[in-house]
Amino acid sequence: MRVMVEAALGDGAVVAEAASAAEASEAIERYDADVAVVEIQLPLADGLAAVASLREEHPALVIVVCTFHRNPVLEQAALDAGADAYLPKPVSPVDLRAAVETGHRVVLATA
Repeated sequence: MRVMVEAALGDGAVVAEAASAAEASEAIERYDADVAVVEIQLPLADGLAAVASLREEHPALVIVVCTFHRNPVLEQAALDAGADAYLPKPVSPVDLRAAVETGHRVVLATA
């Protein structure tokens, strides 16, 4: 995922990895991040709760959910939790870049 995010965002992008919502929030503050790419199925936390927490703590952050789950109910729940985009894996760098650049809610190819 890191390689794909780096490819999508291009040269000069700083990509940090986090294992939890708390680590992600820390990294967002440390690097003054503009974007968070979140997997709904996190090993130590509920991905929807992580999205909601990130949205509450960082209102201007662009939050992109990338997941293997192609479920319209989960998609809506992610958007309701505060995600700006919901992208099914495999995610193309072009789709990710488009979601990041818009900076507002967009859903690409979920069917």
